[in-house]
Amino acid sequence: MISGDAYRKDVEEVAGRAGFPSGAKAAIDAAAGESIGLVEAVNDVIYKEIQKLLDLKTFGEAETKLLRDVDARTSMTDLSPLILEVKKQAEAKKDQGGVEELRLVFDLPTGLVVVDRTALQEINAKTDPNRYVGIGVVLEAEFFRNEDGSHRYSQGDIVPTDEFKAEVARLKKELPGFNEKSVEQVQLKPASGETHYVSLTLLRSVQYTFPLLLLALALWFAWRVVNMPAFADFLIATEAEMNKVSWTTQKRLVQDTIVVLLTVVLTAVYLFGVDQIWRVGLSWKPIGVLVIPEEQSTQNKDLENKPW
Repeated sequence: MISGDAYRKDVEEVAGRAGFPSGAKAAIDAAAGESIGLVEAVNDVIYKEIQKLLDLKTFGEAETKLLRDVDARTSMTDLSPLILEVKKQAEAKKDQGGVEELRLVFDLPTGLVVVDRTALQEINAKTDPNRYVGIGVVLEAEFFRNEDGSHRYSQGDIVPTDEFKAEVARLKKELPGFNEKSVEQVQLKPASGETHYVSLTLLRSVQYTFPLLLLALALWFAWRVVNMPAFADFLIATEAEMNKVSWTTQKRLVQDTIVVLLTVVLTAVYLFGVDQIWRVGLSWKPIGVLVIPEEQSTQNKDLENKPW
């Protein structure tokens, strides 16, 4: 985002180069006094040059169709998509005429007019018909006419509503045949456009700063907790109780661990053996308590023998 003066200098620098189209330079110079008009003039110059190239069939049929499609989707307020596509196609046409002129025109910086939302609200507040109106078609020569014959306001001007009504009332009084329809009152339309919110970076390199912030927060929280009298007394009491604990020796710890592991292994072996004895005994045909179909038995054996 740059100021209007900086944008004007960039445009003037490009337009002053040797070989820049004279007609385009004249159009830019005519609008150089006002920032919004300059942006519109630059966009108009670039757009006209693009249309000229398309009309002259500088590009192939497929490229021209593509550019026409991009043109149909592009707004005059932001020609960036169309400009980028034309530049891309122009790179492949350097050996054809018109590309050098195209390059000079395309060096012009395009821009979008950015208005602060508060300023836009103030401007739109003036479009209230109770405050301001526009002057449309004027058929009455005496409308806002000064004593010297000149007109204070003319078609297209914006005037306070009270002043407009006062002038109409004056003409009604002074001109018996005056018709209000001879002076058109135009209601102003509020300005509008896309809303763009300025991004605010809270953390840079989040993958590093966020863990560091969490670490700092954890350290600060730990320090605060430890320095709380109630929690500090609790830690002291816990340490005193831990000192009273009789800890076993390493040799005894190893022995106890071996005993536990052996007990677990022996218990598993015992349970497995008992399970097999009951399974075989209960599935014996004279007893017949546990009946396993041959198909299921075969399927189970196939699953057991299947390499996993």
